[in-house]
Amino acid sequence: MKGMLMSKWKMLLIVSIVFFLSCENTNKDSVQKQKEEQERELLISDIIKEGNIESYNSFIFNYHDDIKCIPLSIYMIEKYNCGHACYQMFSYFYNLFEYDSLILDSASKEYLLYYLKKGVDLEDTTCIWAMSNLYISGIYVEKDTVLAKKYIMRIFSKDDVDSFVWPYLKRNNFVSSCQTDIDICKSSQDG
Repeated sequence: MKGMLMSKWKMLLIVSIVFFLSCENTNKDSVQKQKEEQERELLISDIIKEGNIESYNSFIFNYHDDIKCIPLSIYMIEKYNCGHACYQMFSYFYNLFEYDSLILDSASKEYLLYYLKKGVDLEDTTCIWAMSNLYISGIYVEKDTVLAKKYIMRIFSKDDVDSFVWPYLKRNNFVSSCQTDIDICKSSQDG
């Protein structure tokens, strides 16, 4: 009887310790969630009030699934001409159509390309690179490796393109191995 009573006390002690530890962890989780929410709201405030590009990039990186990413991206594009936000908008729509297997009609295609073209006009290197990839692959635009290389040359020097970038793209099947395309590109750059 005494041994059974001791076992019950031990069991009660173990259950009590587990209960108190779980309560403590719940409080820590709650405090952590509050801290994260405050940081999120501070980033949003910096984006809206100041157009802070570092806050925008941090928000997109840390909260990329947040419903506010799209409106904040549009805001950064329209108010502050943020090229990176142009790429984000292109990326959202590209992923929506490409990976969710949605049908892309001509109006949607123009909307998708609008943001990418605007980012290219703002000299955003990510947009320029993405545009070159579209021309290389012929996705959403007519395939044109000459134009693709011209976009790439806006980012890299001619020597880098000829010695590293273009061979890399060919080696990884981004560009067809058709030598005439490259020769045409080189002659258009030289002349």
